[in-house]
Order: sequence, then structure tokens, then C-alpha cells
Amino acid sequence: MAKVSVIVPCYNVYKYIKNCLESLLNQQLKDLEIISVNDHSTDSTLSILKEYEKDYPHKIKTINLTTETGCSAARNRGLKEANGEFIGFVDGDDMVSLNMYIDFYYLAKQYNVSVVSGEIEQVNEGFKQLVTNVNQEKHLYCLSKNKNKLIFETPSCCNRLFKHELLKGIQFLNGKKYEDVAFTFPVLLKADKQLKINENCYFYRTNSNGIMSNTMKPNYQILDIIDDLEEIRRLLIEWQLFNNYKDTLNDIEVKFILATACYILNWPLKEQERKEILKLYFSICNYFNSTIFENNNDYIKEIVQNLKGYIPDSLYSDDELILRQKLQKMCISK
Repeated sequence: MAKVSVIVPCYNVYKYIKNCLESLLNQQLKDLEIISVNDHSTDSTLSILKEYEKDYPHKIKTINLTTETGCSAARNRGLKEANGEFIGFVDGDDMVSLNMYIDFYYLAKQYNVSVVSGEIEQVNEGFKQLVTNVNQEKHLYCLSKNKNKLIFETPSCCNRLFKHELLKGIQFLNGKKYEDVAFTFPVLLKADKQLKINENCYFYRTNSNGIMSNTMKPNYQILDIIDDLEEIRRLLIEWQLFNNYKDTLNDIEVKFILATACYILNWPLKEQERKEILKLYFSICNYFNSTIFENNNDYIKEIVQNLKGYIPDSLYSDDELILRQKLQKMCISK
């Protein structure tokens, strides 16, 4: 059993995958397993992965999916193959600091925690890998005793290390945007005790074609956030944690509903069209959570300020399916 298994979903990342794999192969933690999952790329990604697998047969395992399945399904496939004591995730166009996994692994063992998290740094195409400083500020806490902290957590799974047994029975939602939301938050609550490090360890390329590349144009998939939040509810109910975190979960739901609405502000629309789409969006979300505009959390109030002037005075009372069809039609026509 490896100390850490790192799952790398790859789709058309031939420009970046070498940098990604090199950052993993050069980790200070040597007992590390790399599982690269090629999601039916149409460029030379697969051939590069095969070359690396040939050169490092005891380090890299490449899985080739014959149909495009999406990031979630690729990660789920990687999870099936992973045998590490801990699990990490890195997207094929990103990189990690060379000491990330050795720091995270031994800190997890030292403090007996199931999740260790670091910071994400956005970088451009010319970024060169650096070794960061292990002697950074650390915060050890239990979410059950610090419920207000959850709303400030990033949904990303990539800047974290998870104990493998913690992830048993959990999968990413297939075919959904913002899939990290439905995965990371339930896992954090299930783990409860965790360690955070104030260290830039995960380097996210802002100019590559990542999963958020379509948020700047009309996209009906913004409603996927409802499915993601419903999955969090389902898991917490299944784990009998829902009542313990009911108020906290409500804050999380409202935060992501409002944050997703902010994407619409950047869509290339006429003002009246934007207001109409937002009214449809909020009306649909109201069926899932009717307290969207009643939340008194200060952080959420800041998000509301970004939507000032676009929050409708009233919501549509039509059937939810009808509203969804109207929103879909408007997005497709743009």
C-alpha cells in the first residue's frame, strides 16, 4: 500500500500534463502512487501519459476511458483503482508544490486527522514550480465546534489530502458542474477534525480550459448547483449528521446559490435579459431553499451586495419544471 495515491483526471491537457506529472514525480514523498485517467482526450494527452507510464511503471498507472465521461466519472474511476493510505486529487493542467504530500502526510499522522488542507494559488502559463515552506502557520480544529468556519472553506478537493477510509461509499456526482461542492463539504463534516496550513501548495492555471471555462457565457448548467446541494443534504441525512449541521448547511446552500448567480452578471446579455434570467434562476432555487434572501450571515450579505440591483422584487410562482424549461430556452438562444 502506498502512503498516498494521487488521482489525475486528464482531458485535452497536452500543453500542461508534463508539468503536472513532473510536480508529482519529484515529490519529496517517494512512496506515492499516480493514477492518471485519460477522459477520451482528442489531442496527444494519452500518448504523453503512456510515455510517462512506460518510463515510471512502478509509479504511474494510466487508465484510458474510451468515451468522454467528465471530470467526476474520471475521478471516480481513479478512486476505484487507488490503494493509498491517503488520497489526493490534481487536475491535469495544474501542479502542486514539491513538498505538498510529504508535509500533508506526516502532519496527518502527527495530529491524527483525516483531512489536511492547504491554500490554492492562481498562476499563469509561465509559472515555474517552487518548493514552499513547511514552517507555515497551522490550524487544527473540529468543525463541530467551529461550525461558522465551514462557509469560508473552498469546495476544491485538490488542495487537500484525505484519509482513504474516509472516502468509502462516497463518489463525485457524474455530469454535474461544480462537482467538488457535493464531494468536499460532506467529507469535511464527516471528518470533523482537520488541519489547515497557511501555505500555497496547489497551483491552479487560470488560462487553461478548466471546468469553469463556460461560466462566462449563458449556460443552463448553473442549475447543477441545486443537485450538488441536494447531494450534501442526502449524505448528511444518511450519516445522521443533518440535525447537527442544519443551520450551517443552510448558510452553505444560500452562499452557493448566490455565488452561482454572480456568474450571470458576467454573461454577455442585455440588462433586461440578465434580470429575467436571474429572476428565473432565483425562482427555481426558491423551490429548494426558500430562505435565500432571509439569511443574516455577514459573509452572505457581502455576496448579496454584489447582486445589488439584480435581486427581483418578486419571484415567479409557476411550476418548477416550467421555469426550468424557460431558463433553458433562454440560455440556448443566447
